[in-house]
Amino acid sequence: MKERVDLNEKDINFLKFLYKHRYCNLKAVDILYSNKADTLYRRLKKLGEFDYIKVLKIKNREALYLLGAEGYKILAKIDSEKEYRKRNITEQRLPFNVNHSLIIAEIGAMMNIRKYDYEIDLNIKKIYPEWKLIPDILLFGKIGFEVEIENKSMIRYAKKLSELQNTKEIEQLIYLSPTPQSLKFKIESNDEYAAGNNLDERIILDETKQKINYIDLKYFMENIDIIIFPHGQFKKIKEEEK
Repeated sequence: MKERVDLNEKDINFLKFLYKHRYCNLKAVDILYSNKADTLYRRLKKLGEFDYIKVLKIKNREALYLLGAEGYKILAKIDSEKEYRKRNITEQRLPFNVNHSLIIAEIGAMMNIRKYDYEIDLNIKKIYPEWKLIPDILLFGKIGFEVEIENKSMIRYAKKLSELQNTKEIEQLIYLSPTPQSLKFKIESNDEYAAGNNLDERIILDETKQKINYIDLKYFMENIDIIIFPHGQFKKIKEEEK
């Protein structure tokens, strides 16, 4: 007979985190729990035994942690007014750019333990259906983050600029990239989005570009506490710090 497991505050937070992000890797879990490796392993094993979480093992990839059937039940019991829709996440249904989602989850875990008010792209679409720009992460309801592992085409960035220009609620857009300077050059070279339906969508204003900041991804994750302050403040990074 399996021993019972009493869920603690960190467990509940983990279950809520999994519902928000759909899945995450061990890096994110480690941030959320801040336990020693053997203690964390035993906790995850126990949560898995009682189906609060599931582990998706993929050949030649790291294991992913998902919300289990009992996890959904617990969340529904805690917050009966919210609908927790079950998601069938399988290896075949994972997005091609799963690494991108895992980085977002890792950053989300860092924001979670600091109790920052944040949302991710999958949920922002439902919360703000009228927004043109849907960033990867929305912090304090007004700061957008784009995790840019690889640079995209000029047309894609022109479209993003146009969307930012027409989403006034976002005060700043922060690109987190391994190559922030080359990305900055590519984006700031855009002056027009040719596919725009009107002048406001086609012509990119300088004031729109001034709302964008570029930070090295590794630097951001190592220095989040000196970059982001509580209550919606964001430090402008000097050139020598990037």
